[in-house]
Amino acid sequence: MKRKREERRRRRRLKLRTLFMLSLTLIFNTYAWFLYVTTVSTNMQVHVDAWSVNFEVDDQIIDEEFIFEIDQAYPGMADVEKSVNITNSGEKDAVLNYKVSMLRILDQVYVVPEELSEEDKANLDGTEIEVTSDEILRMLNEDFPFKIEITYSDTELGMGESGTVDMKFTWEYDSGNDELDTQYGVDSYKYYQQNAGQPAIQAKIKITAEQKQDTATP
Repeated sequence: MKRKREERRRRRRLKLRTLFMLSLTLIFNTYAWFLYVTTVSTNMQVHVDAWSVNFEVDDQIIDEEFIFEIDQAYPGMADVEKSVNITNSGEKDAVLNYKVSMLRILDQVYVVPEELSEEDKANLDGTEIEVTSDEILRMLNEDFPFKIEITYSDTELGMGESGTVDMKFTWEYDSGNDELDTQYGVDSYKYYQQNAGQPAIQAKIKITAEQKQDTATP
């Protein structure tokens, strides 16, 4: 009996010693993990590239939409030109793009629905003609005796670079289509008589500048 009691005491002491050592090991491991996580967290630094692209017309800052207006339109008139100056002062290259979202020729309005702002949509009265982005560009070059040309100085701007989106309205004295020249000439005169002070032609141009995606190297 005495031997059994001593054996039980020995086992109990062994268990207590084992539990004590396990507790110490757990405490030290937890502390070491805490120190590691704290060190990583306090030393982690993330640099976020700045993104800054400015749009200006006649030295005035504008939003990404610009309305190109022709006050008076008639055959043989002087060309009308406007430029949106774009400066990339951020830390990423920029890719430029433009879309004509709305075009008004006298009393007729053409719209590209997916390019309209919510405010533009709210102002529609149902008389507008819906077209696509490609159709409206084709119309500007083919359907009228006058033309509106939109060009880039460059489609990409590197950091610190500047460029332009240029708009030009031309109406030659003889466009080669006497019927259209006469029709729009007469219609323009009537429009001036009925809408004093209102531009005859308006094109709303939406210009976007997006960050150029880095190409992964193999």
